[in-house]
Amino acid sequence: MGQLVAFPRKKEDFALLTLKYLFFIFLINGQELSYPLYARVNVHLSDSKTSIGTLYFIQGQRSSPVIIRGNLAGLIPNTTYHGFHVHTSKVDDQRPNCTAANAHFNPFNRTHGAPVSTIDHRHAGDLGNIYADGSGKAAIFIADTIIRLNRPTGQRSILNRTIIVHKDIDDLGLGGQNDSLTTGHAGARLACGHIFSTTMTENQAFKTFLF
Repeated sequence: MGQLVAFPRKKEDFALLTLKYLFFIFLINGQELSYPLYARVNVHLSDSKTSIGTLYFIQGQRSSPVIIRGNLAGLIPNTTYHGFHVHTSKVDDQRPNCTAANAHFNPFNRTHGAPVSTIDHRHAGDLGNIYADGSGKAAIFIADTIIRLNRPTGQRSILNRTIIVHKDIDDLGLGGQNDSLTTGHAGARLACGHIFSTTMTENQAFKTFLF
C-alpha cells in the first residue's frame, strides 16, 4: 500500500526549522502588513459539547505554508492513526454535527491523495493522518503548502470550514477500496471543529508554535 503517514513523527524534528520560520516571517512582516495570518479550531467530539483540544494555524506570508500545531485528547486509545481532513462546510461551534461538514474541501475537483502530493493529485483538504497514542492523545504538528488562511473567499482558504478527525487511517488514495479516491477509506467522523480567523501577539505565536 505504500507509506500512509505523511507528517513528522517527532516534534523535535521541526523545532529548529520552525524557529527559523517564525523568525523569518516576523523579520519581513513589514513587507506585507496583513501577515502573518492566524486561525484556530476548537475540536469537539461529534454531536457533543465535549472539547478534546484546540489547534492553531499560522501562515507567514502570501506564499508560505500553513503550520498547524496543537494537542488533542479523548480519541480512541490504541487506534494509532486517524484520517485528518478539512471539509467544505462550517459546523456549529458549541455542539458540532460532523456529518454537516459535507465532503472534503476540494475546490479543484481532484481525487483524494496524500498531503505530499501536488494540488493536481489531492484535495486541498487532504492533510493525511494524525497519530494517537495508547491514551488517545495526539500531538499535531503539520506544515502544508496547499491550504491558505486568507479571506474566506480565497480559492484555497480554509477559513469558515471544518477540521475532521476520522475513526480510521487514511489510505491516501492507495488502498483500492471503493472510497479510497474520495475519502481515503478513513471511516466515521469522530471529532470536528469550525476553523475561524484569530489574532496573536508575537510572544503568543512563539509560545504556541514552538513549545
